[in-house]
Amino acid sequence: MRRSVVLLLAATLLVGCGSETVGSVDTTLTSYAAGLTQATNQYRESLTQVAAPEGADAGEVIGGAAVTMWSYVAVVRALQPPDDVDPAHRAYVEALEGSASYMNDAAAALEGVPLEDMPEVLESRFGSTAAQLGRNVTAACVELERVTALAGIGIQLGCES
Repeated sequence: MRRSVVLLLAATLLVGCGSETVGSVDTTLTSYAAGLTQATNQYRESLTQVAAPEGADAGEVIGGAAVTMWSYVAVVRALQPPDDVDPAHRAYVEALEGSASYMNDAAAALEGVPLEDMPEVLESRFGSTAAQLGRNVTAACVELERVTALAGIGIQLGCES
C-alpha cells in the first residue's frame, strides 16, 4: 500500500512517455525524442523501486519520491530540443518543477504522519493543489506532443494517463 500511494501521487504529477518516429525528421528532434523517452522510462522504473524504510513516516516516503522526481526533472531540463520545440519543452519542464516543488512541500507537511494515514491526509490537505498541478503537467504535455508532431515526430507522452 505504501508504494502504491507514492506511485499514485507521482502519477498524478507526471505522465508516462513513449515515442514513435513518423517519416523523416531531423536528427536533433530524433535525439531529443529518444532522450525524453529514455529519461521518462527510467523515471517510471525508479518509482517502482521507491519503498518505505522500516519506521518511515509519510514525509520520508514523499520526500524520497520527490528526490526521484527532481532527478528526472534535471535530466529532462538538460535535453536539447530543436528551436521549434523549445518553448513547449520549457513549459513542460516548468510544470514538472512545480510538481516536484509541491512534493517537497508535501513531504515537509507530512513529517510525523503515519504511513497508514497518508492517503487521507494527502487528499484532505493537498487534493486540490495536486489536481491543479496534475492539470498543469497534462496541459504542458499535450502541447509538447502537439508541437513535436508538427515538427515531424510523433512522441506519445501518455498525457491523459
